[in-house]
Amino acid sequence: MTNTFEALGLSQGLLATIGELGYVTPTPVQEASIRYMLQGSDVIGQAQTGTGKTAAYALPLIDRIDTDRREAQVLVLTPTRELAVQVATAFKGYAKHRRLNVVAIYGGQPISTQMRSLHAGVHVLVATPGRLIDHMNRGSISLKTVQSVVLDEADEMLAMGFIDDVETILAGLPTPHQTALYSATMPDAILRLTKRYMTNPQIVAIASKQQTAEHIEQRAYEALHSDRFEVLSRLLQFEQPSAAMIFCRTRMDVDNVGEKLTARGFNCDTLHGELSQTQRDRVMHRFRTNQSDILVATDVAARGLDVDHVTHVINYELPPDPEIYVHRIGRTGRAGRSGVAISITTPRERFVLRTIERMTKAAIATAPLPTLADLRLKQKSQLAQKVLDTITKEDLSTERALIQGMGEQHNLETIAAAALRIAFGEQLHGSDHDPIINSINAAARGYQTAPASAPRGNGDKPFRPQDRESVRLWLDIGREKGIRAGDIVGAIANEANIPGRLIGSIELHDGFSYVSVPSRDARKVIDVLNR
Repeated sequence: MTNTFEALGLSQGLLATIGELGYVTPTPVQEASIRYMLQGSDVIGQAQTGTGKTAAYALPLIDRIDTDRREAQVLVLTPTRELAVQVATAFKGYAKHRRLNVVAIYGGQPISTQMRSLHAGVHVLVATPGRLIDHMNRGSISLKTVQSVVLDEADEMLAMGFIDDVETILAGLPTPHQTALYSATMPDAILRLTKRYMTNPQIVAIASKQQTAEHIEQRAYEALHSDRFEVLSRLLQFEQPSAAMIFCRTRMDVDNVGEKLTARGFNCDTLHGELSQTQRDRVMHRFRTNQSDILVATDVAARGLDVDHVTHVINYELPPDPEIYVHRIGRTGRAGRSGVAISITTPRERFVLRTIERMTKAAIATAPLPTLADLRLKQKSQLAQKVLDTITKEDLSTERALIQGMGEQHNLETIAAAALRIAFGEQLHGSDHDPIINSINAAARGYQTAPASAPRGNGDKPFRPQDRESVRLWLDIGREKGIRAGDIVGAIANEANIPGRLIGSIELHDGFSYVSVPSRDARKVIDVLNR
């Protein structure tokens, strides 16, 4: 193995470009992948977001493109439009000194705009599966000239129900071609895909973040469901994160939490599937550039948002799947930085928390919520430090003159105390009465830990046998409207925030369809599909 980009076989022009971009040494996934990609070998890379996997395939593929041929030579498939835009931007940055046309194709953008970009000629096509098939059916995209295809975040495409679309696309590629697949996890369906569509692939496995989360401090705070927001507000006041992502399960929760936080003076934005592409771009730009401190999001909407400076990840509710938890907390503690992962749980969720601990191989301590007295003590300490810093760094001659004029009537301590009262009002005062702490303590006293034989669900209600079962829903739409199984799974996964793997069998008919979903999620799915 090597430890420089120069030794990996990249061209001098590309080496100069990545030097300008500040790249010094390759990450493990780049070091392991680039040489294989340059050789034209098929590659299976098991690596998470944030490990540098985009450059691991983009750099060598750029070197292999013939810019004189104004036709699609590289195809990258991504599960979300955010990731498609991110990957396309990366390609353009790496190839800024070459005449390389990169086009991103995804839903939510006018198809006419995309067709104009395609008509101008394209070397690299970055696309979500559904929109790509739409263009293929219209005849606006041909894959006959593609020589390399990359499946980025393949497991997410599987979870969102795009696997059939992906197979349709792969089956339409010319032979031979190079295939590269990058995925954080390797479910059986992905492994079957590699066996069917890849030839003697080179395996690149990078240790997952769930095994190397030593930079992430994981904590949980117990509260009743009705107290969640007050607990969240208290934690944000106490932690004072410079960049926090708060994850909620549904769009309604995201909007509700975001509105309440904004009303309390927090610098907060929201991100979910109901936003337009322009709104999503604006929100993500604000968070990336530190214009907002807090981003409240659903899991699906946050996919493709790659930000290295996140200090805190907060689970407003525990996710239904431990793998989602791992993916969430992996957004902090990046690039050697430390991070904090906080979960707000109910007493009924202790069983779920222990399951997550086993999967992440890390202890998640249930910590006491900071009291109002703790918060005031921290605020006073910070204020004292600010005063000392101001004395050291600022010119206070004008203020000294004012105080000297007042000093004939009052001593300096009284004058300073009055100035603090004017500046901070009653903030440094307060009652010891703390209703949230009292509520948490009462809940803890009233809760009896369930025996091992009686597992609990994710809410405040006891686990019921029917929670394990599925129900079959009838949908008044079918093949006649061009509906595919992947469309139904994608809609439910995106809007109801239910992992694709929990959605059961789908039966398509000309004018209607059936889909099986977990019983406990049926009402949520019905509400979403009726919108």
